[in-house]
Amino acid sequence: MPEKVEKIVGVFESDKKVGMVFTNALVVDENLKPYPQKLWHYFGFDDTIQRIVRNGRFWTILGWNSYVTGATMAFHSRLRDMLYPFPKGWVHDEWITFVADLTSRIEMIPEPLIKYRRHSNQQIGVKIRERSAFVKWRHAIFPDGHRSRCKFRIERIGPIIERIMHFRDKLRDKKMVSELENYLAHWRFRFNLPKSLWKKHRLVQNELMSGRYRRYSGSGRIAIKDLFDI
Repeated sequence: MPEKVEKIVGVFESDKKVGMVFTNALVVDENLKPYPQKLWHYFGFDDTIQRIVRNGRFWTILGWNSYVTGATMAFHSRLRDMLYPFPKGWVHDEWITFVADLTSRIEMIPEPLIKYRRHSNQQIGVKIRERSAFVKWRHAIFPDGHRSRCKFRIERIGPIIERIMHFRDKLRDKKMVSELENYLAHWRFRFNLPKSLWKKHRLVQNELMSGRYRRYSGSGRIAIKDLFDI
């Protein structure tokens, strides 16, 4: 879209604390035929996630979900030295967004300012097929592959905590490091739970009562899955 650069630059100029801006997009196929919904819809970037961004908490969910693609973003040059080298296992778009939210403000432009062409080689793809309400409900209560998901998060977040220490003085809030450490401890707890229901009952109960399931796994209902995953 011809107005893309002008609108993004305008956001940067209006607030010097902004470190990154990203926009919505029209999703089109290889023949440029548009899909019925815009990019944010297919990424699951709903009102709840947008509120997390506005509250400066985007970094808390970026280790395992992708909501921003490079074609829709622009970031300030002051981030450059903190970005390189890109960590192993992270898509560049994810890492840029993560660092930007740790160290500055991120602004969103809901207006679609590019045509996002869907093809098979994208690192961050668009899932056109949508789940039914029942499947979404079942997945929320009994998510599949939760141990592999915990392992994935441990392997991603563990190494970057040390990396973040190199630019800790630039973090918006120094407590971000300790919170990431708490995230990591919770996922390690879940991954290392014993198989025996009797042995893990008290462990899961204590973790649930502490509020860490709700804070770090999204819901206390996840404790039910952990408890009965024998």
